[in-house]
Amino acid sequence: MARAEDCAADFRTTDPGVLGTALPIRGVADDQHAVLAGQACFACGDVKSTYGTGAFLMLNTADRPVRSSSRLLMTVAYRLNGRTTYAPEGSILSASATVQWLRDGLGLIG
Repeated sequence: MARAEDCAADFRTTDPGVLGTALPIRGVADDQHAVLAGQACFACGDVKSTYGTGAFLMLNTADRPVRSSSRLLMTVAYRLNGRTTYAPEGSILSASATVQWLRDGLGLIG
């Protein structure tokens, strides 16, 4: 079984044959998970909502993975200082794209 690492861990270096030099990898963060941390949602109950092509909502549940009765995705939000933080995530994959289509494609929005 792989050992769990913090998001801000030292993940070694890239293959020097790929980029011409070995570059250190000092952290990992996924798109929405990085936003959760970037918006300082570090306390249990903190929520972030972002809108772009899609719309995404995440709720910090601290060290408690909460089973959703609404079929939300339970995800590891981040791991820092050896502590894993969880978050249920709701997503609408085409939020602003749909609004843009209503405006530009159908002319329903002026």
